[in-house]
Amino acid sequence: MDSCTSLTAIVRRFVNEADIVLLALDSLLDEYPKKGEGKCYECYDSYRDLVKKSANAKTYDEALNTLKEFVKEFVKCLGLLIEPYVVICPAVGSPGNIWRFIGHPTDFEAIALYHIGKLCIEKPYTRLVLDLTHGVNFMPAVTLKLAEKLASIILAAHMGSVASLEDGVELYVYNSDPASPGSTANKLNTNRIMKDKIKTITAPYDLPQRLIRHRTKEIERAEELRRINEDYLKAVQLPLSVIYYPLPLALCETLLQNQASQQTAKIMEEAFNLWYSHVKSGCGNIDRLLGIDPDSVYALYLVEAFGRRLKAEVKYPPTVNDLKK
Repeated sequence: MDSCTSLTAIVRRFVNEADIVLLALDSLLDEYPKKGEGKCYECYDSYRDLVKKSANAKTYDEALNTLKEFVKEFVKCLGLLIEPYVVICPAVGSPGNIWRFIGHPTDFEAIALYHIGKLCIEKPYTRLVLDLTHGVNFMPAVTLKLAEKLASIILAAHMGSVASLEDGVELYVYNSDPASPGSTANKLNTNRIMKDKIKTITAPYDLPQRLIRHRTKEIERAEELRRINEDYLKAVQLPLSVIYYPLPLALCETLLQNQASQQTAKIMEEAFNLWYSHVKSGCGNIDRLLGIDPDSVYALYLVEAFGRRLKAEVKYPPTVNDLKK
């Protein structure tokens, strides 16, 4: 089939059995000035006003909401009958040569993990499908790295309740043929470049000591930052130790008797609210004054996943059969 984007092929193949998540960069607010041919250019021009609106937004939150609206309208314009879950992730550098995005690629990883991790905690997905065709810069590498973490979260939260997960989470990765600049060819293959099964929950062996950190000496709400980091360590330090070694009796004692796993969502929400509130926009710059460690986010999700699973499957005190599971 002919299409200006590989998303069309992926959606038509998996739409009846998948939730569609689109990762886009906040650098979309840097308006693309050139004209072109094809449906993608036509749809971009149709909603160019939303791009301009995002660039003129008074706050970063307003810019993000406008960009989400733009992506959803763009998808509708392509004729794809889906309601995608859109995550606007942080860019780095100056992709459009006008705006400058100051931060680190770990910002992209942390934001994407935070939002998609919520889905994986709630739903027992048996397959992850990645289309890396339109990824730019660091996006494909970081997104592929995220897949292992997401699969681990799924296994930790749902393996006991979904029989098909006993064989692991399937991972499919797609990419299209490269398009040569100036080429008139409009038919490119979408290739499956990887097929794997992730059967093992990966526990971090080196636990980060902080969830959130500042990148500048002058920062508002520094006391709140310290408190969040303290709450994070209390929530993950002991549970992650007994998951890593592993010690099933200690795990049950820790998570069934402790409220730590119930606090993880609150800790993450507070951390990311603080992160978003410290993104400064204006004068052609998006400056992220705080950084969140994606490995810390992953640690919190693992604790939450195991906590949910144990509370659903095991009564306290646990039996020997409970521990065998």
